[in-house]
Amino acid sequence: MLIAPSGTVTTPFSADVFAESWSTIYATRAGDQVVYISNVKTGAIDRIALNGDAQTSFTEIASGFSTNKGALGSISAPAGLTYDAAIDTLYVVDTNANRVAALSNVSAIGTDGVIVSGNKFSGAAAASATVIASGAPLNGPISGELLVNGDLVVGNTLDPNGTNLLVEISPPSGVVATKNVDTGAAGAIFGIVTVPKTVTTMGPYGPVNAQTNEIYFNDDNTNTVMLLAQ
Repeated sequence: MLIAPSGTVTTPFSADVFAESWSTIYATRAGDQVVYISNVKTGAIDRIALNGDAQTSFTEIASGFSTNKGALGSISAPAGLTYDAAIDTLYVVDTNANRVAALSNVSAIGTDGVIVSGNKFSGAAAASATVIASGAPLNGPISGELLVNGDLVVGNTLDPNGTNLLVEISPPSGVVATKNVDTGAAGAIFGIVTVPKTVTTMGPYGPVNAQTNEIYFNDDNTNTVMLLAQ
């Protein structure tokens, strides 16, 4: 047990300072093992480096992402952490600001290397931070996952008129596609998991393999887990 029911953090994280931790992702690259964590209270992003199960460092790499802690069930804070090991980039679904930010060369960002203030980034690693999508159709985006083509799929929680969109975002060009997956009350989509899949078709010279994804997501309106096959 790392965190007790009372909220007390135990070994190996007892010296770390969390500010109402919210989202987390485990990432590996070139043998390095890292956990990234976002915080509700401060909008900070922490990086915990591991050697097996032993913690080797704790670094608050970013702070100041927008937060809005309302009633139970209405927390808006940086979430949907997604890591692309191929380009060492951490994507942050910035829920309250209706945007998705990218932290490139994230493994090298030092203590408070990125400081967020509204639409501006400062700090020693400010150049590493960019916004890859902002505004409509994003509306309370909360979850995100990486697709095999390097794009992200992001789930909205506050779509108007009860639409619940999955939004595909290309880091170089922004939003490229949307899909309404539930026409009931807003807030149906929360968790998303993507699984790589190989699809074989017959071409003029024989079988052709293409990489695609299966996208699993929960639907809170129907209490189901759904599969969207590409």
